[in-house]
Amino acid sequence: MFQTSSMWGHLKANHPAEYKVADEARQESSKKRKRQQEEANKIQEIYVIRPQQETLEQNSERQLKYPSDHKFQKEGENLIGYWLCDALKPYTTVENEMFVRMIAHFNKRFTVPSAKVLRERIVPELGAKVQYAVKESLDKSVTGFYAVTTDMWTSPTFEGFISYTAHFITVDWKRKMVVLRCMPYSCKHTGDSISVVLKKISNDWNLSDIHAIVRDNANNITRGVRMSGFSDIGCFAHILHLIVKHVINKQSGVKLMRSRLRKLVKKLKSKNGKHIFVKYQSQAGVPKNSMILSGETRWKSEYLMLKRAEEQKNAIKLAEDDAELALTTAAKLTPNDWSLIPKVIMLLQPFYRATLATESENSCVSDVIPLTKKIRIEVEKVDEPGIGTLKKEIETFIKHYLDGDDPRNKFPDIETNKITAIATLLDPRYKIAGFADASKALRAKALMLSEMRGSEIGTSSATATDSASNSGADAWSDVLVDPFETEPEDTGNDDDPCPYESEMNQYFKLSRVPVDSDPLEFWKQYSSVLPNLANLARRYLCPPASSAPSEREFKITKTIVKDRLRLLPNNVETLLFITYNLRALDYDLDLKSVPENFELPNRRTYDMEVDEDMQDDSEDGDHASSSCPESEED
Repeated sequence: MFQTSSMWGHLKANHPAEYKVADEARQESSKKRKRQQEEANKIQEIYVIRPQQETLEQNSERQLKYPSDHKFQKEGENLIGYWLCDALKPYTTVENEMFVRMIAHFNKRFTVPSAKVLRERIVPELGAKVQYAVKESLDKSVTGFYAVTTDMWTSPTFEGFISYTAHFITVDWKRKMVVLRCMPYSCKHTGDSISVVLKKISNDWNLSDIHAIVRDNANNITRGVRMSGFSDIGCFAHILHLIVKHVINKQSGVKLMRSRLRKLVKKLKSKNGKHIFVKYQSQAGVPKNSMILSGETRWKSEYLMLKRAEEQKNAIKLAEDDAELALTTAAKLTPNDWSLIPKVIMLLQPFYRATLATESENSCVSDVIPLTKKIRIEVEKVDEPGIGTLKKEIETFIKHYLDGDDPRNKFPDIETNKITAIATLLDPRYKIAGFADASKALRAKALMLSEMRGSEIGTSSATATDSASNSGADAWSDVLVDPFETEPEDTGNDDDPCPYESEMNQYFKLSRVPVDSDPLEFWKQYSSVLPNLANLARRYLCPPASSAPSEREFKITKTIVKDRLRLLPNNVETLLFITYNLRALDYDLDLKSVPENFELPNRRTYDMEVDEDMQDDSEDGDHASSSCPESEED
């Protein structure tokens, strides 16, 4: 439809006489249409327009429809509800004419429920059933050991949400994750209120033995978790992102290159720039991929921006002199910039690979120490001129964030942290070889023996050797090398050795399994031979290495609300809960009915006010979004 307001404005300003005549005619036409509409309304009030009489065939079909309480009608409604949630479709999908026809083609007797029925009855009932099924699965877990990931997010409609996912290892040694809350959060984002919410969610779901909470490194979340009384560990992927974020501009040449590249990328990602750039991509014979712009809170984005620029180098050089693109000098890469890009990529690649590993659904907190050791070795191997300052800064910030050299004591030494150290020893892929420092490995073994005994650290002489083994992928051959090699010391009583120490020595004498294998398969095989260590493994190997599971929740939440901005926050949570946990329940749709006396764990929202305000973010407290939810690829 074309707009005429500009034409009327032109007439009024430049042709007043013609405008007056035309305006009078327009007003008369408007009055005429109004009179005609009033007459039509009067006629409609007198004569009731009845729908066309249905045919005999239509009447027969309607009479044959399933009654509302029929088994097939109920099952069909539930299946549609599950499908809408799993496929992230809006409720109004069921009112689409072609959807209704498709269902009728398969079964004419089935009545497709309306969007209102789905929203008000079917989906809430399914949400309650899934809650009951998840609660039963948690209650039946004889291990009783859980880890939690949590994070906070603000939706496009400026609604706050807090996530709470539980991770545990099943009786048959399978890693499981369930989403317990992605709750609307209207409280202040302070440590005090976060602490209260975390404790209440844990109580509602009766999670009494939480081994650790994997959290973002923001000040308020860190404080909230610690105030709640739970052990905690920072998201490893977020820490890697912070290291890259803080070092990338430390070398002046790299800083200038990055500044020019970002301006260039912004230009090439513009609407006109994309159109022009495609032409030069065809001429250069490079993939027609869009450029990637690094983001302050997007994991891996610095590496991906440089990698994409290197891929598109020939096309970029052709496009630089395009008059229509009009690139300034500040947006053109120099020959020195092009020589720097592959060198910086070499330094950032170990961080990229480690982040990918920690984002995996099978990642474990036991990966943190070995991956850090691997990053150090790979960075040390980079010996290229022109990036010495950047390399030195990377090594410094690794010590700051991962070796406990933080003057504020916010980031602990991962090799002395009880959660990461014992998990590394209990991972049959790594054991002692995962450590870089022999003395810290010995301390971790003493901690593990103490855990087995259920007492404080003693003066154990547990120094059994870790046998050489198949170290898996070649990339790990220089990493998984034992930092020391000793023989078990004489305990002084060979007839009556300590059973825990004997079991631990037996474990360390076994060869390590390949790096690409599942450590839980090892414990499934040896759980009866090493029962005490197996019990520890259930606890220490359940936390993931990063808070990526919470980030993935927010990706789905964003998809749910993208085209449904009026969807109530509580309904968003219900849809997400069903979507995620259907997969956790292996798509078992034959769910039990909810008993009348069962109280839904997610029935509550927590709206409390606290007096103390805290700053949400700090230098090291940025809420980084994982590349899991935000794909940087095309």
